Amino acid sequence: MYMEYLKIDIESFLDRMKMTKAELLRRIGENPKSSILASYSKGRSCPSYEMCAKLIRAGMKVEELFGVEYRVAPTPSNVPKDYDTPEFREGVRVLFNEMMEEFNEKMDEERKKQRKNIRSENDNVNENENVNDNGQ
Repeated sequence: MYMEYLKIDIESFLDRMKMTKAELLRRIGENPKSSILASYSKGRSCPSYEMCAKLIRAGMKVEELFGVEYRVAPTPSNVPKDYDTPEFREGVRVLFNEMMEEFNEKMDEERKKQRKNIRSENDNVNENENVNDNGQ
């Protein structure tokens, strides 16, 4: 028995985009024969953040991805209308993606440092064990 995750509405997206599963898989950088989309649409698997971002970049709507109705919050009257344009929203999306890429790069660097420190600690432990073995 498997855990059931949120079911992604892949079929609605493919119908709307007039696209096949293989085309979508190619667009998001996956093997066209992959069964990952079937796993998502049946709720057998949960997409990572990176996969969600790829699907949204491919044109998937939030409703199709998360199965919920998405509404843009009403713009307060004191906010200039310039901020409620598709161009502004796209700029925010691009900025957010750039910030996430920078964050992920920093996290990758931090993970590399941690792995290097762990390897160094393991090497020190091994050297100490060798010294103790040879000294006795």
